[in-house]
Amino acid sequence: MINTLGKLLVLIHTVLSVAGLTWALVIFVQGRDFGWAEPAKEPIQFSPDGTPTKWIRHASQLDKSRAALEDAATHRDRHYGHVKPAIDSFTAAEPYLAANHLFYLEQRHRLKKGDKPIEVFRLENGGLKLEAAHVGSKPAFEIKPVEGITKTIEAYEAEWADLQKQIAAVRIEIDKINVDTRTFTTEFTGKDEMNKYLHPGLYDLIDLEYKAQTRYKEELEDVKPRWSVYLEQARQHMIRRTDLETQLQKLKTPPPKEAKKL
Repeated sequence: MINTLGKLLVLIHTVLSVAGLTWALVIFVQGRDFGWAEPAKEPIQFSPDGTPTKWIRHASQLDKSRAALEDAATHRDRHYGHVKPAIDSFTAAEPYLAANHLFYLEQRHRLKKGDKPIEVFRLENGGLKLEAAHVGSKPAFEIKPVEGITKTIEAYEAEWADLQKQIAAVRIEIDKINVDTRTFTTEFTGKDEMNKYLHPGLYDLIDLEYKAQTRYKEELEDVKPRWSVYLEQARQHMIRRTDLETQLQKLKTPPPKEAKKL
């Protein structure tokens, strides 16, 4: 049973493979634009008995390639007249390009390296004007140097790096001042950066002290009118106390004994 099933699967696989190969050959040989060397015809109208009376022709890949080549040649010839002067100019200037490149490298090195004072000149007419009339000569510079540029790129980069170090040091001081400011603000107001209450601040304590001093002043003003009365009463009480102590001392001292008469 298993042997029969295996043979059946092999037969089905063979039939499908042959069918796929046949379909591929039909597409390659009979299909439009899949290898035809001549244009293909496709009927678009038929007679009542089914005979084709009108066809449409489809260009083959060969025809399309030939048409593209001819179209490209036409465009090339049409535009060549416009680019020919530029090509001729480039051909005439090509022997001088190496010298111009070395001149460019020399100028770039002068502007980039070293720490000596330099002068920078702009290209005259945007670099279109040349020093000599012949093609390929060096570009001409303006007579007046550029103001404000007196050092090379390396010198400016060194100054920039030093300035960044100074800025970093100042930023550290600013951060410290910000931390101290936040600490002082918290101590004064008793609130954090989010305005959240943490504890009584110095401002609150000053207000409380002011209120206490105000209340003390009010109480002192209230006591002053009765101060003299209380002092007079205290003086009288002191006098009475002195008198009472004197009488008490007399009472405590026994009277002297009288001598007996014989």
